[in-house]
Amino acid sequence: MYTDHAARVIAEWWGDEKWSTSKPLRILDVCTGTGCIALLLHQLLFPRFSNLEILGIDVSYRGIALARRNKRRSIEREHLRPEADSQIRFAEADVFDSNWLPHGKWDILISNPPYISPQSFHLDTSRSVRIYEPKRALVPDLEHLKAQQRAENTPSDSAIGDSFYPRLLEIAELIDSNMVVMEVADLVQAQRIASKAISNNGSVACHIWRDWPSQCMAKGERLQILGRKIPVIGAGNGRSVVLQR
Repeated sequence: MYTDHAARVIAEWWGDEKWSTSKPLRILDVCTGTGCIALLLHQLLFPRFSNLEILGIDVSYRGIALARRNKRRSIEREHLRPEADSQIRFAEADVFDSNWLPHGKWDILISNPPYISPQSFHLDTSRSVRIYEPKRALVPDLEHLKAQQRAENTPSDSAIGDSFYPRLLEIAELIDSNMVVMEVADLVQAQRIASKAISNNGSVACHIWRDWPSQCMAKGERLQILGRKIPVIGAGNGRSVVLQR
C-alpha cells in the first residue's frame, strides 16, 4: 500500500541530518474520510518522529465524526500511542472554499480525493462499492464543482474525475509542501495528473507509484511526460502521483 511506502520515503527524506525534533513534522491529509491514512501515518512515523502534527480534513461531517471515533478507539486499543490524541486532529472543511487554508507551512500533503469519473463509476466500479461506499467520496460532485469553479459548460467525463487535482496542487503551493502524495484511479489518470503538476512547476521531482511501490518489477521503468522521463515504481496499476521539492 502506498501509505506504508510513503512513510518509508518520509523517514528517508526527513532523516536525522535534515530534521530537528524541536519542531513538528506537519502532515495535511486532504479528503481524509474516516481518517485511515492519518492514523496509519502516525502509527508508522511516531517511532522515528515523536513530534508530529497531522491534520485530516473532509467535507463530510459524518466522515470526520468517524475519524475522531477511530482515533479514540485506536488509542484505547493501543494501536496508537497516547500522544496521537493531541498530535492528530480532524476538521470539517471544503477544499474548494477559497477562504479555507490551514495556517502556516505543512511539510507533506497527502490525499485520496474523489477521482472516479461518472462513467467509470457506472461501468467499472464493483456493485458492493456502489452500494456501500458514499458516492460523494468516490465521484466528484459536478454541480458543486461547477458552482465553485463558475463553469458554465459540463466538463468531459475524465475532466470531472480529475477535478480535485488542480486544487490540491494549488493548496500544496500555498502551504509550501515539500512532498505531495495524491492517489489516482489508474496509470492513465496518473499520467494526466503528472502532466498537470509538471506544467505548474517544471522543476518539481515527479514519480508515479503503482499499487505496491515497494515491489520493484520493471527496473528503471520510465514514462515520457512533457519531455521528461518520469520514474514509475512498483507493481500493479498506477496508484499515486508523488511530487518532491
